[in-house]
Amino acid sequence: MSPIHTESAFGEAIVAAMVERGWREARPQDYQADLGLDTNELFTFIGATQPDEWNGLLTLYGGDPNEAQRGFATRLDQAIATNGLLDVLRNGVKDRGVRLRVAYFKPNLVAHDSVLDGYRANRLTVVRELEYATKQADWGNRLDLALFLNGIPVATAELKNPLTRQGVEEAKEQYRTDRDPTELIFTRRVVANFAVDPDLVFVATQLKGGGAGQQEYKILVVAEKYQTGFDQPLLTTMYVNKTLTGISAVQTLSRLNRTADRKTQADLAVLDFVNDAEDIQESFRPYFEEANTLPTDPNLLYTAQSRVMQAAILSGQEMDEFAAAYFAAKEKAAGSQSKWEKLHAELYRLLSPAVARFTALLESEDEDDQETAEDFRADLNDYVRKYGFLAQIVPYRDAELERLHLYGRYLLNRLPRRADGGVDIGEVDLSHLRVEKTGEYDVSLSPEGPATMPGFSDGSGGAKESEKSLLSELIEKFNERFGTEFTEQDVIQPFEEAKADPKVRAAAVANDEENFGLVFDDVFADKMADHIDTIADMGRQYFGPDKGFKSSLDRSARKAAWRMIRREEGLDDDF
Repeated sequence: MSPIHTESAFGEAIVAAMVERGWREARPQDYQADLGLDTNELFTFIGATQPDEWNGLLTLYGGDPNEAQRGFATRLDQAIATNGLLDVLRNGVKDRGVRLRVAYFKPNLVAHDSVLDGYRANRLTVVRELEYATKQADWGNRLDLALFLNGIPVATAELKNPLTRQGVEEAKEQYRTDRDPTELIFTRRVVANFAVDPDLVFVATQLKGGGAGQQEYKILVVAEKYQTGFDQPLLTTMYVNKTLTGISAVQTLSRLNRTADRKTQADLAVLDFVNDAEDIQESFRPYFEEANTLPTDPNLLYTAQSRVMQAAILSGQEMDEFAAAYFAAKEKAAGSQSKWEKLHAELYRLLSPAVARFTALLESEDEDDQETAEDFRADLNDYVRKYGFLAQIVPYRDAELERLHLYGRYLLNRLPRRADGGVDIGEVDLSHLRVEKTGEYDVSLSPEGPATMPGFSDGSGGAKESEKSLLSELIEKFNERFGTEFTEQDVIQPFEEAKADPKVRAAAVANDEENFGLVFDDVFADKMADHIDTIADMGRQYFGPDKGFKSSLDRSARKAAWRMIRREEGLDDDF
């Protein structure tokens, strides 16, 4: 049996997410492989958006709807073969002197809401298990997913689930060896073919078959665990477009260190659009020679567990039910990957009560509730990470720790995030791009002796650097909440000036943190306004329409300033 038939749960999850966002699931039998179209969707779109033009074309075809549809579909195929799919989607097709649009793009300028009528009429559909073949070699083959715009296939996807012991490499191989690249859908329709597993996605704009020695994928876009864990000895060049600090910088850039025949130091290059060479050098310094870590307290796991359970989100009974269902599913699957895949997908229903409680807090208008939700997410992630590390070196025999780890791993994937407050400015066509070379840097280090690294520590920020500032830790937590990538440097100048203000320092000494905010918040806002030109990105969001962003940053800065001033004045943090 073809591997695509064992990916049903993964495919169901993807389709469900797409349907939630406005797509519709269409029927595979409506696709006409010889035309490369879902004619039901195509002519429903044309009839709804251009009735007069269609009636005019119908007259030219002698009033026969079937003849008109067949003739237009043939003309559409000719136009795509001549001009390419993207040109046809943008400009439409002229048949017997009548121009028909087959898609509407979002206009750059919206003077009136009615301008968007055509764009909103687009019909986005997804089809599972699409039989696409027109040639005998591929008869019976099915594509896991096909994406359609107004009945025209624009993308395909082959899905693989690690639970079937297959991943993205097997999906790529399926395109190479089990898909005829000369099929109509690949040559004159889709513009992208995706190889997908839950952790990684590759995309190819053209299929070339499985020729010997062929190299189809030369650029890999990575994030998260693939950023620091991808191993490819032939990798020689890295493009960096995000801030890298500390161990993340070391692990990421060290992907270039893998050795291969004829690969030399001279072949390696990092094109960095964000970071300063000096900062990268400082990140590598502690690990250059010998790094000794301090001992780790095994009781940290119990501390992390207590922190997670403080929020009224988790239920011991629900976790017990999930654990029982999980192990029952493994036993029922009896080693069958297809059975386990289906049972595995059903487990997510048992997480719904906790997800609902979390969502209620996250979407509450009370900022304290929102902060409780985000703190819970950070604390649960911290617990799961700590357990994964400590359980390898400490023989825990507490069933409650294992239960929370099992439940937490699955729950984290289901917790929603708040909207980022972004504004849709419509379609943007990039006409010019300027890349300016700022210099070439040698960040090699000189021997300075062994370095002592902090051990695994308490707190959801992970292992802390000894000189890491409280403000930096709070900014990291702020970034986790809003999905931003700000650093301490983005706010340090207005923060330091506000902290140095005599009124602010006097208020910190004489008040608790809440009353301190009555003085600090106004001063901090004034300093942010004073430096708006130098903190452009953060400043725009701080003074933007999302009041939650300003309130959260004020809270983070206030907490850091109050503690730091009291520490400098020799006072205990506990008021």
